[in-house]
Amino acid sequence: LVLTDDTEVFEKNINIEVCNRELIDELKTNLDYKNRMVVENILQGFTINDMATMYGIEQKAMEKRKYRAIQKLTEKYNELYKK
Repeated sequence: LVLTDDTEVFEKNINIEVCNRELIDELKTNLDYKNRMVVENILQGFTINDMATMYGIEQKAMEKRKYRAIQKLTEKYNELYKK
C-alpha cells in the first residue's frame, strides 16, 4: 500500500491498491481518534486548508498531522498484511 500526501493520489491508491473501503475502515479502527478523523477527512476530499480551518490549527501543523496519519495507516497495513 502506497499512500501519498496528495489527496487525489491517496484516493486513487486506495481504489487501485486496496480495492475496497472496508479495508481502510478496518485499518482506521487501529488508529487513535485524531488520526482516524484525518484519514476520513482525506477520503472525503478535504484540502489541507479545509482541515486546518476545521481543526483550528495552522496549515503547517495540519500538513504534519496529515502526514503522520497516512504514515500510521500505512504502517498498520504493512503490519497486518505484509507479513
